[in-house]
Amino acid sequence: MGAKNLTYPESTSQALRHDDYFIPLDLKLDAQERDQFFEYYKTEFLPTIDFKKALYSPMGNAARHFPKTVAQTREFLSRIGLTTRNLTVFVAPPTHDINDARNIHVDSVKDINGNDIILEARLSYYEMADTPGVVRWFPKETEYMHYREHIPGKLESSIWTLPWIQDLKANKVNWEDVPDWEFATVTNAPSGIIRTNIPHHVIQGGGNRLTISAQIVWPTGSPVGVWAHIHNNKHLLGV
Repeated sequence: MGAKNLTYPESTSQALRHDDYFIPLDLKLDAQERDQFFEYYKTEFLPTIDFKKALYSPMGNAARHFPKTVAQTREFLSRIGLTTRNLTVFVAPPTHDINDARNIHVDSVKDINGNDIILEARLSYYEMADTPGVVRWFPKETEYMHYREHIPGKLESSIWTLPWIQDLKANKVNWEDVPDWEFATVTNAPSGIIRTNIPHHVIQGGGNRLTISAQIVWPTGSPVGVWAHIHNNKHLLGV
């Protein structure tokens, strides 16, 4: 157990498809929105991108910056009766050491009553990153611990986790002591549908990361059952 965790694909590799984890797409951000947001990013986020060594979110909803992209994303997902909620921004500096990428987690979103529940899938746009990153998924469990983290000056992070993940983040154990990753892919694609309801993390390549990521939900706003629905109806998306 664990020896595999010290290895992972090169960031220059091609994106891999696995219908239980990741489906690469050819969807691209609206070009004008992309260029305008990149200027905003350079002013607002880039100067402090080293605030955290691993992936983090400085902006909970960027939908106002990407109205055409949001419309495109919703039209694509509407083929199988799904839509989007927030358009989340994720940024990260390069990962120079695997120990700087211990933030394994299961994504969270609020339900219509304001309660935190697990987010099952995202449609993420990767074309704004300097270089691709690597996403790795770890074994799925039936029960997760809910964990909230508040970083002064940043958004509060709500994630679902496991005891071994918390021990790894706290440096109580090493990569050799935790379960091996089960699938890994480079985000070397314009976009992709990514599974987020099982433990995963991102190892960034040699350049900064900037991902624009749409939460996938039902028209009611609920994410429950979304991943199985995508898996069973992906042919209707033309992928």
